[in-house]
Amino acid sequence: MMTLKEYARHRKCSPAAVRKALETGRISGERDESGWRIDSNKADADWERNTSAVPRNKKGTIKPAGVGNPDMEAVDENAAPPTAVKAQTLGEQPAWKIPSYNKSLEKEKHYKALLAEIEYQIEIGALVRKADNDKAIFNFHRSIRDRLLNIPDRIAAVLAGETDRETVHGILTKELRQALTELAGEAEAVV
Repeated sequence: MMTLKEYARHRKCSPAAVRKALETGRISGERDESGWRIDSNKADADWERNTSAVPRNKKGTIKPAGVGNPDMEAVDENAAPPTAVKAQTLGEQPAWKIPSYNKSLEKEKHYKALLAEIEYQIEIGALVRKADNDKAIFNFHRSIRDRLLNIPDRIAAVLAGETDRETVHGILTKELRQALTELAGEAEAVV
C-alpha cells in the first residue's frame, strides 16, 4: 500500500493526476483519516485499463488528431468512456454525453436559420401561421352557418303566402343556391 504522493512518484506523474484518477474512479484506493492508501498493483492495472492514450492539452481537452502524436487517428468525442470509468455527471446527463461548445453553437445557428427561413416563407405568403389559419377556417364555418340560418328568416313570409309546392321548392332552391354561391366565392378568398 502506498500514499498518494508515493504512488505519484511510482507512476512518474503529479499527485494531482493521481488524485483526479482516484476521484473519477479510474483507479481504486481507500481513503482514511490520514489520506489515500493505494494498492500499486491493482491501481496500475486500473490505470492501464481506464486511461486513454488520447493526447490532451493543459486544460484537459482532447487535442486534434496529429497534434502531439501524428500517428494517431481522430478521436470520436461522442464515444462512451470505458465501462470501468465512473462517469462524471452534470445534472442527470453524463459529462461525456454533453456536446461540445462548438457543436452546441452549430446546432443553435442551424435552428435559428430554420426559424429565419420559416419567417421569410410567412412574409412572402408561402406559409401561414397555424393560429391564423385556424381563425380563418373558424370564421368561414361561422359564415356558412349564419348564411344558412338566415334563409328561413328572409323567406318565411314569402313561403307562408305560397300554396303551390313547386313554387315553394323553387324559392327555397334559389335562396340556397344564392347562399352557396356567395360562400364559394368566400372559400376561394380563404384558400
